[in-house]
Amino acid sequence: MYAVVGYLDKQTEQNVKSIGNELFEQNITDYATGEQGYRPHITFASFEEIDVKVFATELELYFSNCKQIQLTFPSLGIFLNTGILYLAPRVSESLLHFHKNFHDAIEPFKDGGNSLYSPENWVPHCTITAYLNQEQLLKAVEHCNGAITPLKGTISEVGLIKVNFNDEDKVTGELLSVISLKEDS
Repeated sequence: MYAVVGYLDKQTEQNVKSIGNELFEQNITDYATGEQGYRPHITFASFEEIDVKVFATELELYFSNCKQIQLTFPSLGIFLNTGILYLAPRVSESLLHFHKNFHDAIEPFKDGGNSLYSPENWVPHCTITAYLNQEQLLKAVEHCNGAITPLKGTISEVGLIKVNFNDEDKVTGELLSVISLKEDS
């Protein structure tokens, strides 16, 4: 499986990682500290199979003229029955257009199915932690609700990753390419 993800600017990325570090220090989870190379992100699309070389070239062409997207994360969210806690960005017109226009451009590469990341299904989010049991989830929500304030930042890069599942069905990502977005001048 493959995914196209939006990476946050360095300061916002560090702020999200520090939340994961706090959860580790509170003995709640090691999700963000245990995943080697974990980078907080927002996923825009996923594919079961693609021709990586061709698709990476198309991504470079498409995103070479795209501007960074301003984000505010004012909310926490939980995907039901998953053990996933996330930061939810305010859904701005620019974020929705960025996502929809990208999906229109990649139409020839879509492999059917009803992706969680298609415009009609997409719930934009930046995962803080995952694989939590009920007790851990409650502790993580309590900690985050009391310890963090709304974050502001940008999506500054877009990456193509290969999604891997280990023996415990946990996800890791292998970065295949990354494209820097233009700064808004």
